[in-house]
Amino acid sequence: MNRLRLPHYCDRCGDSLSQHEQRLYSDGEALCAFCEQMRSEALEIYRQNLARKAEMPRLRPVKSVCL
Repeated sequence: MNRLRLPHYCDRCGDSLSQHEQRLYSDGEALCAFCEQMRSEALEIYRQNLARKAEMPRLRPVKSVCL
């Protein structure tokens, strides 16, 4: 009988995972609480930047004229 083997170390920083963090393992990536928080904050900033870019009108580049 094969048992599901839970990861014991964070995939990003290498710190050992608590039993609670091992149970939260999903999406093929085992992250400690700190790395998970950093990942979620980075995703939030990325989404904010995408929304900001979508709101900004596209400007045409100005050709420089040599005098």
